[in-house]
Amino acid sequence: GVPGEIFVGGPALARGYLNNPDLTAERFIDDPHTPGQRLYRSGDLALFRPDGQIRYLGRKDRQLKVRGYRIEPAEIESALRAIDGVSDALVTTRPGPQGPNLTAYLVTAPDGQVRHRAVTEGLRGSLPGYMVPTHYFTVPALPTTVNGKADHDGLHTTATVLTADHTPSRLPTSTESSLLAIWSTLLDT
Repeated sequence: GVPGEIFVGGPALARGYLNNPDLTAERFIDDPHTPGQRLYRSGDLALFRPDGQIRYLGRKDRQLKVRGYRIEPAEIESALRAIDGVSDALVTTRPGPQGPNLTAYLVTAPDGQVRHRAVTEGLRGSLPGYMVPTHYFTVPALPTTVNGKADHDGLHTTATVLTADHTPSRLPTSTESSLLAIWSTLLDT
Protein backbone atom coordinates (compact mmCIF):
# COMPACT_ATOMS: atom_id res chain seq x y z
CA GLY A 1 0.00 0.00 0.00
CA VAL A 2 2.99 2.36 0.09
CA PRO A 3 3.98 4.02 -3.22
CA GLY A 4 7.47 3.24 -4.50
CA GLU A 5 9.57 3.40 -7.65
CA ILE A 6 9.53 0.47 -10.07
CA PHE A 7 12.93 -1.15 -10.63
CA VAL A 8 13.53 -3.62 -13.47
CA GLY A 9 16.18 -6.32 -13.47
CA GLY A 10 17.09 -9.71 -14.90
CA PRO A 11 19.25 -11.28 -17.60
CA ALA A 12 17.67 -9.25 -20.44
CA LEU A 13 18.44 -5.89 -18.81
CA ALA A 14 20.27 -3.47 -21.11
CA ARG A 15 23.86 -2.52 -20.30
CA GLY A 16 23.02 1.17 -20.23
CA TYR A 17 22.39 4.18 -22.41
CA LEU A 18 24.46 4.35 -25.58
CA ASN A 19 27.21 6.99 -25.30
CA ASN A 20 25.67 8.44 -22.13
CA PRO A 21 27.63 7.22 -19.10
CA ASP A 22 26.17 9.86 -16.75
CA LEU A 23 22.58 8.80 -17.40
CA THR A 24 23.63 5.14 -17.23
CA ALA A 25 25.20 5.68 -13.80
CA GLU A 26 22.05 7.48 -12.62
CA ARG A 27 19.52 4.94 -13.90
CA PHE A 28 21.37 1.60 -13.67
CA ILE A 29 22.30 0.69 -10.08
CA ASP A 30 23.77 -2.35 -8.35
CA ASP A 31 21.12 -4.86 -7.27
CA PRO A 32 21.29 -5.01 -3.45
CA HIS A 33 19.64 -8.48 -3.49
CA THR A 34 21.77 -10.17 -6.16
CA PRO A 35 25.53 -9.44 -6.15
CA GLY A 36 26.94 -8.76 -9.61
CA GLN A 37 23.52 -7.86 -11.07
CA ARG A 38 22.04 -4.45 -11.80
CA LEU A 39 18.61 -2.84 -11.68
CA TYR A 40 17.08 -0.14 -13.86
CA ARG A 41 15.33 2.78 -12.12
CA SER A 42 12.26 3.31 -14.30
CA GLY A 43 11.05 6.61 -12.83
CA ASP A 44 7.55 5.09 -12.60
CA LEU A 45 5.65 4.86 -9.32
CA ALA A 46 3.42 1.98 -8.23
CA LEU A 47 2.07 0.26 -5.14
CA PHE A 48 0.94 -3.23 -4.20
CA ARG A 49 -2.82 -3.46 -3.73
CA PRO A 50 -4.22 -5.66 -0.92
CA ASP A 51 -5.00 -8.39 -3.50
CA GLY A 52 -1.30 -8.51 -4.52
CA GLN A 53 -1.72 -6.74 -7.86
CA ILE A 54 0.43 -3.76 -8.76
CA ARG A 55 -1.30 -0.41 -9.28
CA TYR A 56 0.56 2.01 -11.55
CA LEU A 57 0.49 5.57 -10.18
CA GLY A 58 2.33 7.51 -12.88
CA ARG A 59 5.74 9.09 -13.29
CA LYS A 60 7.99 10.10 -10.42
CA ASP A 61 8.94 13.16 -12.44
CA ARG A 62 6.76 15.16 -14.83
CA GLN A 63 8.05 13.31 -17.89
CA LEU A 64 5.40 12.62 -20.54
CA LYS A 65 5.31 9.94 -23.21
CA VAL A 66 3.81 10.99 -26.53
CA ARG A 67 4.00 8.92 -29.73
CA GLY A 68 6.97 6.95 -28.39
CA TYR A 69 8.96 10.00 -27.27
CA ARG A 70 9.74 10.74 -23.63
CA ILE A 71 9.27 14.46 -23.19
CA GLU A 72 10.26 16.71 -20.32
CA PRO A 73 7.47 19.34 -20.22
CA ALA A 74 9.69 21.84 -18.39
CA GLU A 75 11.76 22.23 -21.59
CA ILE A 76 8.67 23.19 -23.59
CA GLU A 77 7.39 25.47 -20.81
CA SER A 78 10.73 27.30 -20.75
CA ALA A 79 10.63 27.78 -24.53
CA LEU A 80 7.03 29.06 -24.28
CA ARG A 81 7.96 31.61 -21.60
CA ALA A 82 10.64 32.97 -23.94
CA ILE A 83 7.96 33.95 -26.50
CA ASP A 84 6.82 37.59 -26.36
CA GLY A 85 3.50 37.93 -24.57
CA VAL A 86 3.67 34.61 -22.68
CA SER A 87 4.27 35.13 -18.96
CA ASP A 88 3.73 31.54 -17.77
CA ALA A 89 3.00 28.13 -19.24
CA LEU A 90 2.10 24.59 -18.30
CA VAL A 91 2.41 21.64 -20.67
CA THR A 92 0.55 18.37 -20.21
CA THR A 93 -1.14 15.76 -22.36
CA ARG A 94 -4.70 15.51 -23.52
CA PRO A 95 -6.33 12.33 -24.86
CA GLY A 96 -6.83 12.12 -28.60
CA PRO A 97 -8.02 9.47 -31.06
CA GLN A 98 -4.42 8.45 -31.89
CA GLY A 99 -3.15 8.65 -28.31
CA PRO A 100 -2.16 11.55 -26.06
CA ASN A 101 -1.43 14.96 -27.57
CA LEU A 102 0.79 17.64 -26.08
CA THR A 103 -1.30 20.53 -24.80
CA ALA A 104 -0.02 23.92 -23.67
CA TYR A 105 -1.82 26.26 -21.27
CA LEU A 106 -0.53 29.80 -21.58
CA VAL A 107 -0.82 32.76 -19.25
CA THR A 108 -0.52 35.76 -21.51
CA ALA A 109 0.52 39.27 -20.60
CA PRO A 110 -2.58 41.41 -19.88
CA ASP A 111 -1.59 44.11 -22.36
CA GLY A 112 -0.63 41.86 -25.29
CA GLN A 113 -2.31 39.34 -27.48
CA VAL A 114 -0.41 36.18 -28.32
CA ARG A 115 -0.83 34.80 -31.81
CA HIS A 116 -1.02 31.08 -32.54
CA ARG A 117 1.43 31.35 -35.43
CA ALA A 118 3.98 33.24 -33.32
CA VAL A 119 3.82 30.54 -30.64
CA THR A 120 4.21 27.59 -33.02
CA GLU A 121 6.94 29.27 -35.08
CA GLY A 122 8.78 30.27 -31.90
CA LEU A 123 8.71 26.69 -30.65
CA ARG A 124 9.66 25.17 -34.00
CA GLY A 125 12.74 27.38 -34.02
CA SER A 126 13.96 26.02 -30.69
CA LEU A 127 12.46 22.53 -30.23
CA PRO A 128 12.19 19.35 -32.31
CA GLY A 129 8.81 18.86 -34.01
CA TYR A 130 7.62 16.12 -31.65
CA MET A 131 7.90 18.59 -28.74
CA VAL A 132 5.62 21.24 -30.31
CA PRO A 133 2.17 21.02 -28.69
CA THR A 134 -0.90 20.14 -30.75
CA HIS A 135 -3.34 22.20 -28.68
CA TYR A 136 -2.98 25.66 -27.11
CA PHE A 137 -5.24 27.24 -24.51
CA THR A 138 -4.99 30.54 -22.67
CA VAL A 139 -5.80 30.87 -18.98
CA PRO A 140 -5.84 34.01 -16.80
CA ALA A 141 -3.56 32.24 -14.29
CA LEU A 142 -2.34 28.71 -13.71
CA PRO A 143 -4.65 27.15 -11.09
CA THR A 144 -2.99 25.60 -8.05
CA THR A 145 -4.00 23.05 -5.44
CA VAL A 146 -4.05 23.85 -1.72
CA ASN A 147 -0.43 22.56 -1.64
CA GLY A 148 0.63 25.13 -4.24
CA LYS A 149 1.16 22.58 -7.04
CA ALA A 150 -0.31 22.99 -10.52
CA ASP A 151 -3.96 21.87 -10.56
CA HIS A 152 -4.17 19.92 -13.82
CA ASP A 153 -7.86 19.13 -13.23
CA GLY A 154 -8.72 22.80 -12.83
CA LEU A 155 -7.08 23.94 -16.08
CA HIS A 156 -10.16 23.54 -18.27
CA THR A 157 -12.44 25.60 -16.01
CA THR A 158 -11.01 28.93 -17.22
CA ALA A 159 -9.22 27.90 -20.44
CA THR A 160 -10.05 29.33 -23.83
CA VAL A 161 -8.66 28.05 -27.11
CA LEU A 162 -5.79 30.04 -28.61
CA THR A 163 -7.28 30.59 -32.03
CA ALA A 164 -5.34 30.34 -35.24
CA ASP A 165 -4.56 33.71 -36.82
CA HIS A 166 -5.61 33.04 -40.37
CA THR A 167 -8.61 34.50 -42.15
CA PRO A 168 -10.49 32.32 -44.61
CA SER A 169 -10.60 33.73 -48.14
CA ARG A 170 -14.33 32.85 -48.34
CA LEU A 171 -17.06 31.57 -46.07
CA PRO A 172 -17.39 27.77 -45.93
CA THR A 173 -20.29 26.09 -47.69
CA SER A 174 -22.90 24.24 -45.62
CA THR A 175 -21.24 20.92 -46.53
CA GLU A 176 -17.83 22.24 -45.47
CA SER A 177 -19.31 23.57 -42.22
CA SER A 178 -20.85 20.15 -41.50
CA LEU A 179 -17.55 18.39 -42.23
CA LEU A 180 -15.68 20.88 -40.06
CA ALA A 181 -18.08 20.23 -37.16
CA ILE A 182 -17.70 16.45 -37.56
CA TRP A 183 -13.88 16.61 -37.68
CA SER A 184 -13.74 19.04 -34.73
CA THR A 185 -15.79 16.59 -32.69
CA LEU A 186 -13.68 13.61 -33.73
CA LEU A 187 -10.39 15.40 -33.11
CA ASP A 188 -11.66 17.01 -29.91
CA THR A 189 -10.64 20.53 -31.00
